[in-house]
Order: sequence, then C-alpha cells, then structure tokens
Amino acid sequence: MIVNVKLNGRSITSDMEAYYTENKRLLMPVSLLNNTLDITIDINDGVLLAHLTQQEETYSTTLLMDTPQQSTSWLWVKDDFDHYIDLALLNEILGTKSKFNYSLMQVSFSTTLVDVTQSNMRTQLNGSHQTTVQFDHSLNDQYQTFTYPVTEYDITTQYNARQNKLKSAVRLNSYFDLMDHQAQWRLNQNNNQTHNFFKLSKHVDLLSNDTSLTSPNYELGDIQARQDPLVMVATQGRGFTLSNANPQSSDSFSSITIEEPTLPGWIGELYRNGQYISASEAKNENVVRFDNVETFYGNNVYEIKLFGPQGEQITRVQKVTVGKNALAAGQINYQFDILDAQHNLFKSKQSNTQPFKTMLASGLSYGLTDTLTIDTHLTLLNSEKLVPYFRSGVNGITTQGSYKLAIAKQVDAGQAMFAGYRGVISQWTDHDISLNLETSIIDDFTSGVFLDQAHPLKSRFSLAMNSKLANTDNISWDLRWLHEHRKHTASRNITSVGFNSSYLGGTWSNQFQYDDSQDSLLNRIYWSQDIARWRWTNAIDWLPLESGALKNIRSTLRWPQTHNSFNQTQLSYNPNAKAKMLLGHQYTYRHPYFNMSLSGQYDSQDDWRLSFGLSGTFSFDYVDQALTFNAPRALNSGQLEVHSFIDWNNNQVFDLHDEPLNNTALTGNYRWKGRQTNQAGKVLLPSSSGGQILEIDVRSLPNPYLHSTHGKIKTISHRGGVSTVNLPVTVFNEVEGTVYVADADLSKPAAGVSVFLLQNGKKQLETITQYDGYYYFPNVPAGTYTVHIESNLLNIAQFTAQNIPEKIITPKSGDTLILRDITLTANNTHVENSKNTSPPNPLSSHYFVQLGVFKKFRSALVVAKELNAHITKLQFYRNRTHNNYYLVSGPYKTQPDAQMMINTVYKLPSLFGSFMIDARRYQSKEWQKLGAFEKNKHEETFFCLYAHTALKQHAQASLTKVDNAFLVKSKSRQYLALSGPHLSSNANECDALALSKNQHRTKLSWAELATLLY
Repeated sequence: MIVNVKLNGRSITSDMEAYYTENKRLLMPVSLLNNTLDITIDINDGVLLAHLTQQEETYSTTLLMDTPQQSTSWLWVKDDFDHYIDLALLNEILGTKSKFNYSLMQVSFSTTLVDVTQSNMRTQLNGSHQTTVQFDHSLNDQYQTFTYPVTEYDITTQYNARQNKLKSAVRLNSYFDLMDHQAQWRLNQNNNQTHNFFKLSKHVDLLSNDTSLTSPNYELGDIQARQDPLVMVATQGRGFTLSNANPQSSDSFSSITIEEPTLPGWIGELYRNGQYISASEAKNENVVRFDNVETFYGNNVYEIKLFGPQGEQITRVQKVTVGKNALAAGQINYQFDILDAQHNLFKSKQSNTQPFKTMLASGLSYGLTDTLTIDTHLTLLNSEKLVPYFRSGVNGITTQGSYKLAIAKQVDAGQAMFAGYRGVISQWTDHDISLNLETSIIDDFTSGVFLDQAHPLKSRFSLAMNSKLANTDNISWDLRWLHEHRKHTASRNITSVGFNSSYLGGTWSNQFQYDDSQDSLLNRIYWSQDIARWRWTNAIDWLPLESGALKNIRSTLRWPQTHNSFNQTQLSYNPNAKAKMLLGHQYTYRHPYFNMSLSGQYDSQDDWRLSFGLSGTFSFDYVDQALTFNAPRALNSGQLEVHSFIDWNNNQVFDLHDEPLNNTALTGNYRWKGRQTNQAGKVLLPSSSGGQILEIDVRSLPNPYLHSTHGKIKTISHRGGVSTVNLPVTVFNEVEGTVYVADADLSKPAAGVSVFLLQNGKKQLETITQYDGYYYFPNVPAGTYTVHIESNLLNIAQFTAQNIPEKIITPKSGDTLILRDITLTANNTHVENSKNTSPPNPLSSHYFVQLGVFKKFRSALVVAKELNAHITKLQFYRNRTHNNYYLVSGPYKTQPDAQMMINTVYKLPSLFGSFMIDARRYQSKEWQKLGAFEKNKHEETFFCLYAHTALKQHAQASLTKVDNAFLVKSKSRQYLALSGPHLSSNANECDALALSKNQHRTKLSWAELATLLY
C-alpha cells in the first residue's frame, strides 16, 4: 500500500510503498527511510544498524529467520530491491509511539531525535546525502506532437427544494501534449455560466552550453503575470510570458502565489517548513490558490495538503530558495510579458479589479558578481491611455541575508522607491529567527500596486518575523506589523501575532490581528485533529473586542475510511448570511474505476438540497487501444511508454532483427502491479511526480541469461506528457574457472593472475584471479573467444599454461561456461627459485576481520568513529564493481590473531557476525584501498574540510555545490563539512570548486581526520 509519512506534523513523503500484514503490522522500506528521515539504516550479514544524525549512539538488532513469531516480535521482510522493517522497531529507535492510521493511510512521528528541516535540507544538497548512484541511466522530460488527454472529471446534479429546480455542473481538468508543448485545459460549466482555462507551456533546454544564458521557459494562453514591489501585482488574463529565470522565483521580493490544479470541492492546507499558514478551497477556476504567501530567507518548503471531497488526501511540495540563487557573475536573466487582463483565451470576459486593461513588460538582470545583481525593466500599462514605467534595481547577498533596492519612474508623473531585506538572526536565540523588512516611498505615483485613491499612499513599512518558541521544537510563532501613511488622513497600523503547532495527529493555529484604523481585533483559530480513525477540522473567526461577535464558524468531520466508502459531515455558521447555519453530509462509494457520491444539505431557512455526483479519471491507452478509467487521483505527473525488446545487434535501438519481449513486468510503482508488456513489447504506465525510477523485473524474463542493458532508469514525465523509455535486453554468457600454479607434485591456487578473453587477437575482457585462483567473466556477448594468461603477481618469469582451451564459443541463447582448471608451470625451475618479475604480495597468508559493508561512505565513517575506542587497525576499502564500502580490521599475520579480534568485536552486539577473510581478496583490481586511521602513515586518499562549526545549518550551507559531501560530528561536538575521500593523484581537488570569499577549504589526511573525530 501507499503511505503518507509525517514527521513532527510535516509530511515528508506521500508515496511510500509499504507492506501491511494480516496481523495489522506496517513494514516500511529502509531505503526511503534513509532518504527522508535524518537517519542511517544499514543491513549487513543479518544485522541491522541504525544511526541518528543528532545522536552519538548506534542502535543494532539481529534479523532472525525461520523463528516462531511471537505477538511482540518485530517483523521484517525483504524483496528484490529493499528491506522492510516493522513500524514498532522504528518507534523503538526514535523513542516514539506512532501508529498507522489505516483510514488516512498515514504514519505520524513526533520526536526531537530527528530534525525534519535538516532531513529535507539534506536531500537538497548536491550529492551530500549519498555516495552511490541511485540509478544507472537517466532520461530527460519529453514533449510530443500530441498525446491523448488524461482527464479528471466531476459531474454533479443538485436539486434545490425551495426553488424546485435541478442544477447540473461539469468540471474537467485535462492534461496533454500539443505541438510539442505541455497543454492544460480546465472547464467548469453549469446552468448559468462557463469558465474555461487553457495554457501551453514549455521548458526549452537549448542554451545549456551558454553559461551566461540559462534555458528559457514560456507560457501561452491563460497565464498569471509576474509581480514586483512597485508596478505589477499578480494578475490573471490571456497572454504570453517568456523568461529564463527560475519559475519558482519572484520579483515581489517577499511573497509569491502558490496554486495547485484540482476540481472544485477540494480543500488545501498550506504549510511552510512545517508551519501552518492558511487554508483555501477550489472554486470555479478548478484550482486551489494561495495569494501573497510570504517567503523568508533560506529554504522555503511549501506543502499543499489536499483533501478531496471523496476522501482523497494528497500532499504536493513546492520548494522556493530565497537569497541563495543569485545570478553568477556574467549570467543574464530576461523576461517578457504581455497580458490582456479583461479576457481569457476563449474571449469571454472576466472580472478585473486592476486599474489597467492590458500590460506589456520586459526586463533584464545581470550578475555583476556572485553576490550582486542589477536589473532594469520597462512596463506599459494601458487603461484609458498608455502609461510607461521604468524600473531599475540592485539585488545583493550577504552572509546573513539578501537585500533589494528598486526605483520606478512613471512617465509624466512621479516615482516610487523600494528597499527590502530578508535575513536570519541566529546569534542570541535557541532557534533562528527569519526576518523580512520592507519599505516603500511613493510620490505622485500610481500603478497596479499603488492604486489611484482618494487618500493615496505616501509610504509603507512592513516587518515580518518567524521562528520557534524557546525550549520547544513544535510551537512556532510569527509577528507582522504593517504601517501605512496616506495623504490627508491618519496613519494606519495593522499588527498580527500568531502561534501554531504541528504535532502527532494534528495541527492548530491561533492568530490575532489588530487594525487601529477600525479599532478592530480579529482572532482566527484553526484546529485539525485525528481522533482514532476520524479527522475533525474546525475554523473560527471572531471579534474579541466586540462582545465576542462571531464572524464565521466551520467544522468538518471526515469519518473513518474503508476501501469502498467515505463519509464526511460539515457544519457552518455565518451570522451575516441569509441562512446562518448549514448542515451537510456526503457519502461516497469508491469503485476502482470511479467514485459515486450522494450528499445532502439543510439550512436554518428550512431549505434543503440533494446532490448526486460521479467523478474519476479517464484516458486512452493507445498502446492497447482501449479506454482506461480510474478513481480520482489529482494528477501531477505524466505517463511512460515502455518498450522492451531483445537487442540482438547491441545498438540499444529497436530495429529490423530485434525481438519484442512480451509479458515483461516492471518494478518501481505500486500502480504497475499486474501490468505487463503486450505482444509488441510495449506497455503504457502512469509515472510519479518528481521523477520515476523503473527497472525490468528479471523474474518476468523468459530466459535467465537475459540482461537489461540500462539497469535502473530514472525518467521525468510532466503532467499530461508521455516519455518513451526503451528497455533493450541483451543475452549474456558467463565464463568462469580456476587457475593453479604447479610446483613438482604440488599445486596451489594462483592469485593475482590476469585472464583475458580475446577476439581476433584483441583483448575484449579482463579479470584477475582471486586469492583462491577463481576467475569470473560476467556479461560475455555471444561469439568465439580465446583465453590468454599473464602471470602478473606470480613470481614466475616464464611459465607453461596447461588446459587452456583452443577456443570457447558463447552461444546466442546464453549459457554459463565452466572451463577446465588451468595449471601454470614454471619453465626450467621451481617456483621458489624463479625470478621475481613483480612486487611480492605483502598480504600473502594474512587475514582481515570484516566488520561491515555500507552503501554510503559516511555510514562507514560513523561506525568507525564508534569502534575506534575498541578496535585498532581500521581500514576502508571500496568495491569498484558494486560501489560498496567495506570496513575491516587488520591485517593479522595468523589466524589465531584474527580470531582474537573476532572474539573482541563479538562483545559489541552491533558487530556480531563479523568474520575472518583472506587479506588477498582485497588485492584484485576491483578493490580500491581508501585509507586507514593510523598515525603518521601515508594514505592513498584524503578529505576536503569546508566548515568546522557548532551550527549545523551553516555546515550544511557550505556543501550546496559540493559533490560527495557529508556531515559528521567531531569529538568536540562540532559539525565537520567534508567531501571525499579523494585520490592523492588529484591533489588540487579541494581547490577545484569556486567558493565564496568567506569560505575556506582545508586538506585533511586520514590521521588528521582521526584526530578531530577521536
């Protein structure tokens, strides 16, 4: 099943695939827990190790098999791609008591051991959270000439008793590609009026080779014009916009507009970095919209929690980075907008509250330095006459914030000035305080921002602050103050103070706003709580200074959900409405292909309404030539046309002699279960937002010697788009055998011998024998080969090889060829008297104790840090083939010495299962020695230190442009921002990245790093 996971009230993933057992236990995937929580979980040799970033301790437990299950046992399971662990075990690690809410498909954790902000920031760092690639091949987003629309629909019929009239409505949200553009069409039609919305958009990746001009994006149709602090406000209309700026950026400096297409009736809750902001409901425009949403310096992660009228619950995430994405020196940004604010694309009139009819705007921004950007703009507003505006500004970045200065001139009139600062105060408080300061001065100036009024605005000053309460982690506060000075009237002050908290199973918000011009105090209270399997949401607006007068009350109760039904009850009270009280209930029947709802409303005017609705999603599967119907799912991604075939000529393209593969299954998305390729080797599959990783399920291949050429593929498909994914499969062969060296009547395994497969005398494949003489060639193409031997590390100047086959033939159908043992005999002398043609193996007959295998180097380093007090001779190796990291102790000259170390490490529960291994294993070419924590010893690799600070966020910020980066705590509890390990052959690695002037790099050896850690 697909589960939503919340941490400290904030959703960190809404599409985690988990297992739910018959005895109601939830098993969660380890890899996704590693990527979403600030926790590292490794499973090796039947032992689970869990390490929390904010703690020094490492939790361990043994994974048991074939053991009678007890009622209190933790459960685990493994499939082809991941391990899944019991929610109860995760509660033990985090010290929580979270339960799985089956009704909401949701798990909520509330803990101080994991920092949700840093956890999400960690996933944004460029490579800082992983040292291995999560996929083998990637495909960019693709635009098609035309794709069949994927359409969400909602058809309702309502009977009104007082009017004795039936009303019907049809709402559609449709997404498709048209003329190599992403197209979006929204329709809302009822008995009285029709609302249409149509837009074409595209991101063009044509100028990526030019470092001064980044890739442009544009929109055509019903668009929203960009806003700025002095001239333009966000305005809807028909038009065209072109820009190469970040689509998530805004010229308005401290506010943006956030919207998410949904059908009417959906309710959205907006959160910024886990803090509740406001709620909004989709109306006739078929979109949930939040206007003038404040942004603060740093990372602003906005979550839109969408609640559908038929019980749907979906979380969308938008990330806006403020103050850290300035233009690089020499980089140019441009924008062009043209807008008709009175009409939409289909020429129907729309309400327009703006003082202009049409708008034309253009602008350029140029990066003077990495921290200073200048811009200039020309805007033409047309109302009764055409009015030009010229605007210029400066944008800068400091170590603690960003600032903007702008001035605008209205031709034949006055001017306006703007100054703003966004920053962070972190010196005197337990929690960082985000700060926004803005001021505007207006002199005989009117625009879309400053309207022509009887008392025109002369100046405006605003202050906004946001943080958490001291000694708490889940209660946030915000303060806002707005001061306006107008001509011929008294100044106006609006002050608001709010508190909110997201906690286990709920959210509450309490905000007071005082307007001195009206001597009015408004209190807005919002509360949402999961109670057992019910969800109760309440919103109250009232006036404390006016005898507690109520403005509005709304209460919604979402009943426990089942697979095929949903109930919701609503009660609202508005003293200013004709019918002050309204009670409603809705029942929804869920079918895999559609939802059917029946709802009723009764108000205090003795009027009642009865509604019937049908909703869902439909599209056309052109691969299987069939219409497809599904339940509503609030689309936010496209589809994948997957083509699987045997690539006989190995060109990765399906051509004349290649063979389609039918009945091939794919892994990567729960909605693909039961879907397989057809006789043409094709299948059309839904994708996931943010990118989809897919892979052929090898169990579905008809031949065990078939191999996917690309392995795991990551692809992106925009909403309504179709990305074509070719999955060529090749036939492979395996060749293996063993090499021995003979001396008189004795023979022993020949380690370190190079074995080659030749075609027409040319070396095609190479491997090296292991310590036991074994060699192995995977993925050998069909053909005829000869075997060639080179002694390499053997102390044999000349030798004779026996039992080498004259030729080997690997078949087209695939096979495993086990060759006869090859024996090497020295010519004219015994082995011990032969010349030493290569350096002797220093690890001959030595032993290592293998302590652990890790996917991430950081994990190995953290474990080594914990073990250093107990174990000596710690060394790190990397397997080049699997890209895993191995932590070993040794070498030891004798087996008893190695066994003594094993007896020592077995006293540590986390290392139970460590074992002895021949040290010669690590001498082949597939192994790379990274280093060892030994004093005054020359190492093959080193580290780059970018920050050494007590503030974790400062250490994180220093790694935003660094590959292979990670954080680790020193013995003095400082955060070390590191990258590496780097090869000594690249001694300038630490200086390769151009950083800011205030950022320093230090090259660290293993011994120096060990001194800091231990």
